[in-house]
Amino acid sequence: MEIGLKELAEVITLRLKEKGCPTGSTLQRLACYLIQALDKQASFLREEAIINYEIAFSAFYQTFPYGRFAHFTANSVILEAIPEDAEIVHIVDFDIGKGVQWPPIIEALAMQGQRVVVRFTSIKWEEEEGSSYDPPFQSFEETKMLLCEHARYFGLRLKVEERDLVSLDNEMKKTNKRGGGGEWLAFNCMDISGESRALSEVGLVPWRIRKDNLLEAKELVREGESSYYVDIEGVTQNQMVLGYMGTPLVKVSSWR
Repeated sequence: MEIGLKELAEVITLRLKEKGCPTGSTLQRLACYLIQALDKQASFLREEAIINYEIAFSAFYQTFPYGRFAHFTANSVILEAIPEDAEIVHIVDFDIGKGVQWPPIIEALAMQGQRVVVRFTSIKWEEEEGSSYDPPFQSFEETKMLLCEHARYFGLRLKVEERDLVSLDNEMKKTNKRGGGGEWLAFNCMDISGESRALSEVGLVPWRIRKDNLLEAKELVREGESSYYVDIEGVTQNQMVLGYMGTPLVKVSSWR
């Protein structure tokens, strides 16, 4: 539907809602029933879309290695970097989505027997004015509930929250003034343009990816049995790359 027609339809629907009345005149009752029918249809379509999205997402995630490779690589680096004396493992996720990346982290920390509190902070982004933003099929609260249930099953103490960048920055400044309090912090985010230079300028240094992580990633994508391959790149060996038939597809880098 063209933008102009969509806006016109929204205005007409709004006016019908204002005029509709189940006990009014014939036209008012007709408008009321028409809107109810449209609302029911929209609700049904959204429910069907959610079901189809869940099925499609799960099938894509399990069939193609892109997401699993990125999540495995990031999780491996995070687990390797956690200091033994950490009391709180705080992971800031810039796009937590359905939270499918984090159950392996929860399980690994629980099995290691580390008496730590795990904290996930999901960054809440403000909607830009004039953008046609569609809400996610799975809300943050649903993701939070699923992660907390998973942590309870494995006996791990977990806190999941949603914050904007400003409030997170303010909290980090207060935490630094108090000396950290045994809290270890990790950031999980998508690549940005000019990443290496930008991260170096803020004082971060490359974290070398271990060879055993490379071997596990190769097993994950079934290298040798498929056309996918995994390699470590970069002068400092801090980038793991998933490729297909000679073409790089996904790159994960680690910094500290």
